[in-house]
Order: sequence, then C-alpha cells, then structure tokens
Amino acid sequence: MINKEFIKEINMLRKSRDFILDILEEYPEINNQPVRSVLITTDDLIKIKHFLPEQHFLWLQKNETDIVTAGKLDDFFTVADEFSLLAEELFPELEEREEYITIHL
Repeated sequence: MINKEFIKEINMLRKSRDFILDILEEYPEINNQPVRSVLITTDDLIKIKHFLPEQHFLWLQKNETDIVTAGKLDDFFTVADEFSLLAEELFPELEEREEYITIHL
C-alpha cells in the first residue's frame, strides 16, 4: 500500500512538471531543446512562483539573486519527469493516464 503523502507529493510534482513544460514551450528551441541560456521573463517567473509549491520553486530560485533560465526550467522538468517515471515503476497504480502524459522530445 502506498503512503497517501507520497501520492500527494507525486501528484504535486507532476502538476509542477506540466506547468513548467507549458512555460518552456514559449521559449526558443534548437533541435527540440530549449536554449539553455535564455532568461525567463519576470512575468513568467511571477507565474511560476505563484503556481509551484514553495519546495519546487526553491529548487529554481533559492533567493532573489538566482537567475532562472530556460535551461534551469528544463532541468526541473527532466528531474520531475524522472521521479514520476520511477514512481510508476515502483508503484504501477501511480501510472499516469495517457491523456495526461506529456512527451518532451
């Protein structure tokens, strides 16, 4: 049986991952990868700060002087997606339904 807190955390992580992907799609890409050095706009940073749980946002920006780039968002997306996949392997009942799966090429 899976701990309810674990399920809650995985679901939060998946929501954060999907939100970050939506933001990333607005930024330039080369070979289907975000240009890592592109700075995230202030408006997008505010959206991210309001949407993401604090523990997820702190991964992107620990303090006001940390610069958030598309590369950092892509790293967050990748780590969150890997954790989601690992959770599915460990607990098949956590498998995401196909209509919610995001494919990042």
